Amino acid sequence: KWLDGKATGEKAERFIAFIFELDEREEWQDEGAWVKANPGLGTIKSLSALRQNVSKAKDDATYLPTLLVKDFNLIENQSQAWLTWAEIHNEATFDPGDGTFTYAVLGVDAADTTDLTAACLLMQRPNDPNFYALHMAWIPLRALEQAEREGRRGGRDGVPYDAWIARGLMRTCETPIMDKRDVLDWVAEVQDKFGIYAVSCGYDPWHMRDVPTVEAYEDCFGADNLQKVIQGAQTLSMPMKELRALYKEGRIVDNANPIAEWCRSNVAIRTDVNGNIQPDKKNQDPRNRIDAWAAECDAFIAMKNIADDYRAMIGG
Repeated sequence: KWLDGKATGEKAERFIAFIFELDEREEWQDEGAWVKANPGLGTIKSLSALRQNVSKAKDDATYLPTLLVKDFNLIENQSQAWLTWAEIHNEATFDPGDGTFTYAVLGVDAADTTDLTAACLLMQRPNDPNFYALHMAWIPLRALEQAEREGRRGGRDGVPYDAWIARGLMRTCETPIMDKRDVLDWVAEVQDKFGIYAVSCGYDPWHMRDVPTVEAYEDCFGADNLQKVIQGAQTLSMPMKELRALYKEGRIVDNANPIAEWCRSNVAIRTDVNGNIQPDKKNQDPRNRIDAWAAECDAFIAMKNIADDYRAMIGG
């Protein structure tokens, strides 16, 4: 505005601007370089406060973009890794048919032709702080056959889809476009086999907008129990932070489901300057599927939304 004469209506003869920033991104860890971006460090800006911020960023990668933008004047919009293996993997197991589980909340992350369609039944039981997850995923058979015809080493996406299908952890669909009503068939199977009733459903509406699909889900759950989970930082940031705390404490139990673990390992995050986070695919590679985790997250959000009613249902 100064250069164009738009700040005061005329060009200023006496004006000088300075931009103070780090020369290299990694200098945020070098205290001797901090003054480059903070010329008033130790006077108008507290050195001890900046040390605390840097220490926080070293302990929590999700805070690093905030530090770089606010304290070191660097543009930061790259995805950051989210979970460690210790957070991804839980060796604890449970038996869904032991009679202690009664009601669940469904999460669905639907796809049409490329990504997986994934579903997660999340449940709790009385006087137990853990969350228990049953997962299922679907993939178009045509996609697997195409990978085989092309002779891709490791198959499609470099993971053992065939082995997962053989173990009953994944299913194929015959049609090129996934019929999301197949998820409801699986929910009915779980109910018949284990006596677990799905009472609500959280879903990303992006791939579930056609009338027959929505009507089928409304018939199953009731329109009031069908919850749209809009994807984005405003909706997902706080639930993701809560989920990570549960992962760290080993409170998400899923019988070490390899599809869920693979998808969790592919979750990266984007953080805005206010510390809000949203998911991204690791390395922004479309082969790094996150669908099973997204279904788990949708189920968690939907369960939080009906927390009081759900606790009353299970008697805890």
